[in-house]
Amino acid sequence: MAAASERLLIVDNSDHRRAGGWFADCLEGFAPATVILREDLDARDVAWRAVILSGSERSVFEDAAWLDNQFSFVRNAMEKGVPLLGVCFGHQLMFRALYGKGVLARRAVPEVGWPTVELKAHEVFAGVPSAIRPYNFHFDEVVDVPEAWRVLASSESCRVHAVCHGELPAVGLQFHPEVTMEEAVSSISRAGPLLASYGVDAASITGASSRGGRHYPEIIRDFVASYAP
Repeated sequence: MAAASERLLIVDNSDHRRAGGWFADCLEGFAPATVILREDLDARDVAWRAVILSGSERSVFEDAAWLDNQFSFVRNAMEKGVPLLGVCFGHQLMFRALYGKGVLARRAVPEVGWPTVELKAHEVFAGVPSAIRPYNFHFDEVVDVPEAWRVLASSESCRVHAVCHGELPAVGLQFHPEVTMEEAVSSISRAGPLLASYGVDAASITGASSRGGRHYPEIIRDFVASYAP
């Protein structure tokens, strides 16, 4: 097995414990990766080639011991210059770790489905068009981007869909490039009762509105190629 410094770390923040595997699948044959569950993360161990922080069913506004530990991990990694990629909850988590809850907000109605996301030119988007339709399911989002960061992508209802730090190797994505269409449709269908309570019809989202959507594993690989070659 390769040494830890030659491997990528994927932190699985999900309750269902499958999110880490989705990223590992995107990187299969491209770069060696180790998946660690959120509760098993050592905040002091940042000797990794790069780190991916997965999404979660949890809200970034929650308070928990494992979250506090991951906040410390993010700050340690940033201080050491370890490349970080945060996705959905992981993206929000990075910002809370660095700037607190004040830069985040909770939506009244979730952004869910495959909205069009407009991308600015950046190396992490080298393999995709300038407008994509990736999977989304989130209530929380970053709304106040500090000066050190650059906004890289937006949708009609979410201004901050991707960001990068101007000097440090850190990228955040609000959308999910790692989730396949099959997994996405299943997730929305299971959440039908929850979505209905917000006036959102799951069947209409997984029907016509999913056309043209897909997952984008090449974005994960572009991050690694650009920040941790």
